[in-house]
Amino acid sequence: MDITEHYRQIIEKIMKEYAGYKPSHGNIDTELIIDIERNHYELMHVGWDGQDGQRRVHGASFILTLSAIKYGFSMTAHHIR
Repeated sequence: MDITEHYRQIIEKIMKEYAGYKPSHGNIDTELIIDIERNHYELMHVGWDGQDGQRRVHGASFILTLSAIKYGFSMTAHHIR
């Protein structure tokens, strides 16, 4: 197994674990988006929250891109609050 595939498996395992957690409030689903061709991973929250479910929730909670560089790999990660 090459190093890229090794990193992909680690990232996928961690992201799938996080995707299994449901937010504690609202009617919100967690979606995991994986683009293996571009080494791009996103964790999204989608649904309704607030009093009587009137507030739309739609956005990325975490974005990670794995990039090959000349002497190794670079990971760019964004945790969005």
